[in-house]
Amino acid sequence: MKKVLSKEQFTKYINHIIDLCENSETLEKALQNFCNDREFTGFFYPCEFELKFLKNLLDDEDDWIEWWIYEGRENPKENAIDCNGKKWTIESPETLYDFLFQENSEEKNPYYKGGMLCIDTINRMIIQGKNTIEKREKEGKSTENLNTYVALLKMAKSMMINDLAMIGNLYLVENEDK
Repeated sequence: MKKVLSKEQFTKYINHIIDLCENSETLEKALQNFCNDREFTGFFYPCEFELKFLKNLLDDEDDWIEWWIYEGRENPKENAIDCNGKKWTIESPETLYDFLFQENSEEKNPYYKGGMLCIDTINRMIIQGKNTIEKREKEGKSTENLNTYVALLKMAKSMMINDLAMIGNLYLVENEDK
């Protein structure tokens, strides 16, 4: 990722994009109150241009900015990310900037891209599976398939962690003399 904006500039852009999204949602709700569904169906991503521009400017190949705008900021604690041994709770544009440009960023190891996000997603799926198992057990329903599903998720997570570690070590060995 290219660091071509200061934290202050980045924060202004992100806040502008958030304002555009929120303003369009407000306008959309107002128009839907006065129109029937055939006359007005809504806007489609009102800040798409701004997001693409920022993504291209910063080389955000993993779509972290768009993810945070549309998903991550909704519930930052639930959408926390484990990356490079550090847990990130991205609650503001400033913490998003810090996450994107952290010192030990994935940019130093191109083989590592997206791996931590996948592991974080699997962690959330495991937690959701365990919660569903508990709920079904309380209701006296079968949990056999869910137990198998959670076990497979845990195995996939373990394999990904091992693969990422091996790939990271290979990258370090390949670049040792550079």
